[in-house]
Amino acid sequence: MFNDGYLGSGSDLGSFVNRKRELTWLNKQATHTLYGGEVIFTNEVDENGNKYHSIEHIQDEMFITHTSYINREWNYKVIEEWQNDTYEGDDLLYKGKSAYLYVKNHLGYRLVLNECQMPKTVQQSTTQTINLKLKNVGAGNVVNQKDSYIILKNEINEYAVPISMDVRDFKSNESYDINIEIPIKENIEIGNYDVYLKIINKNDDVTTNKRTIRFANEGVWNEQIGANYIGKFVVLEKDKEIPDASEIPDAPDTPDVPEIPDAPDTPDVPDTPEVPDTPDVPDTPDIPDTPETPDVPDTPETPDVPDIPNTDKPNANTPNTEKPETQTPSTNKPSDYSTNLDKTTSNEILPQTGNTVNFAVITIFIVAILMGTYSFIKIKEK
Repeated sequence: MFNDGYLGSGSDLGSFVNRKRELTWLNKQATHTLYGGEVIFTNEVDENGNKYHSIEHIQDEMFITHTSYINREWNYKVIEEWQNDTYEGDDLLYKGKSAYLYVKNHLGYRLVLNECQMPKTVQQSTTQTINLKLKNVGAGNVVNQKDSYIILKNEINEYAVPISMDVRDFKSNESYDINIEIPIKENIEIGNYDVYLKIINKNDDVTTNKRTIRFANEGVWNEQIGANYIGKFVVLEKDKEIPDASEIPDAPDTPDVPEIPDAPDTPDVPDTPEVPDTPDVPDTPDIPDTPETPDVPDTPETPDVPDIPNTDKPNANTPNTEKPETQTPSTNKPSDYSTNLDKTTSNEILPQTGNTVNFAVITIFIVAILMGTYSFIKIKEK
């Protein structure tokens, strides 16, 4: 059902003729149908002096009509007012919080697990009982038929045990004490198991995570399998003696975690002094190009110089000695500067004659000229 004048006036802008009587009818009708609409901003007040759309009015009436939904896009004035107002009702969990949060969290059904009891150990091929204490703290009810399963899960195995439980019986603002019988079949492997309660749409596959009912408790929802954690037990082999419950030690209490002291304030870091500007570096003067090295003329080849025969000068009572051959480098002079000298091959001392002296002087002169020319050529080559 859709009310387009929800909380807009005493008659919801004409939706009701007799509000009190018709709310009584809605209280029964909306147990198995959905009811809601669009809230209207109004200054009209109820018999207690509260505006019809105020948190003081809706916190009671939404449970009478089992309100399941409200269009949050209309009316924005009402939504803003709820966001700014504070809930001051009897629900201690929401006392002091925003009116918007209270309304949002109580639309439709909202199941809370208050207590669960189950044995610590069970045997294969037996039937065990799990006791649950549930409350529907929401304003609405479960309308569609559901299937329910107990899921046994450990690191290796996972079993889904169907149970007989109709969650449509869990009416708004009511508490329930539920006993669930589960068969522990022989094919269930021995070991430690976490126990979950999974509620899905009728005829959906048990492995689906779509449209599963999530309890309002914190820390019980398993997103991977889409189920609510309710406890754990150990599956033992069939006919194995079960230890007395008093012999099974309870898990040790979790030690209190000491409070972490506040970190000391970080001292202010002094400002970094300004660094003076670096003076401009003068431009590097251009370096003149290195002049090209002039080509060095090739050294002309030295022509071969004819051998100059050595003259053996006889010494008294001395055997003939031969002067080693000397190769005189070319001086590029005319060829008539090279002179061949006769050899004297006598073992006797020849008398000195005028012609001999003149010949000797000429010979020495010519040799000196040749030696000077040789030295000049060597110097030039260096």
